[in-house]
Amino acid sequence: MINLIKRSVARIADNPALFTLLRRILENNFRGEKKVLRRELPVPEGQSILDVGCGTGEFAPLFEAARYTGIDLHERYIAYASKRHPGYTFQVMDACQLEFPDQSFENVLVLGILHHLPEEIAQQVLGEVRRVLKPAGTVVIIEDVPTRSWFNLIGRVIHWLDLGSHIREQDQYQQLIEPFLQVQETCPMRSGVCDYQVFVCQGQE
Repeated sequence: MINLIKRSVARIADNPALFTLLRRILENNFRGEKKVLRRELPVPEGQSILDVGCGTGEFAPLFEAARYTGIDLHERYIAYASKRHPGYTFQVMDACQLEFPDQSFENVLVLGILHHLPEEIAQQVLGEVRRVLKPAGTVVIIEDVPTRSWFNLIGRVIHWLDLGSHIREQDQYQQLIEPFLQVQETCPMRSGVCDYQVFVCQGQE
């Protein structure tokens, strides 16, 4: 039964439209993420933004289309995002090997990626983020953390079903990030039934 449920979740995740709809329901239309991004990543006009692991491009409209680039490994997600958000740039790309020159972006968003990755792969991604980030650039990382309230039973079930098997505590994420980026600020965030930790970072000198 458990394997059947998890296989069903995997099938849903493979359908961009269905997966996005389910996440909107569970995360109250992503109000938590959108509030954080408007506050912590108000990209000035003319500055570039790289959305690492952009998925279906849910957060692309928060940024200037001409200066936005979203990348993801999932071809179906990129095709869906490109159709849904014309004028924005989406590319199929491995975050471990970003196909951009050094210091290409003033801003980088990493949302819900690291909890899918073991430490070695996560370090590769963060190293690439540091490489493509311009001096004094801003990186916002938002990642799943263990459910904070014992009463959030739905959140606990969602984490149990989550395809990401590397959900970490706040301090574990920070230890992972700090060799690559300077953590300027960190705060908890709740989006629907899902608990996250936000890290606002800058490139190291």
